[in-house]
Amino acid sequence: MTEQDQRIVIAEACGWTGMNSDEADDGFRDENGVWHSVPPDYLHDLNAMHEAENWLLDGPLTDTLGINYWNNLWFVAKDPHNTLRSIGNATAAQRAEAFLRTIGKWKD
Repeated sequence: MTEQDQRIVIAEACGWTGMNSDEADDGFRDENGVWHSVPPDYLHDLNAMHEAENWLLDGPLTDTLGINYWNNLWFVAKDPHNTLRSIGNATAAQRAEAFLRTIGKWKD
C-alpha cells in the first residue's frame, strides 16, 4: 500500500468520507462534515494516529479490536527484548500498519 492509500483507508475507517464527484475540489469530509483537502498524515504524525487509535479502541468492539490492535502493534514494532518498549516506542507508521491489519485492510 502506498502512504496515500494508507492515509485514505484510515481516514475512511474513522468516519471521513471521500470526495463527491460533483464537488469542484478534491478532498475529504471528516466525521463532523468539515471539508479538508487531504486526510491527516497518519504515517508521520503521532497525534493523528492517536486520534485513530482512540476511534478504534472506543468503538463498539473495544475488547476484540483492542486485543487485536495491541497484538498487531507488537508484531509490527517488536523488540525481542521488551514487548512494552516495542509498543511504547512504536512510530506513527508502525501504528498505522497495525491499525490497518486490525481492521483487515492491510495489503503487502
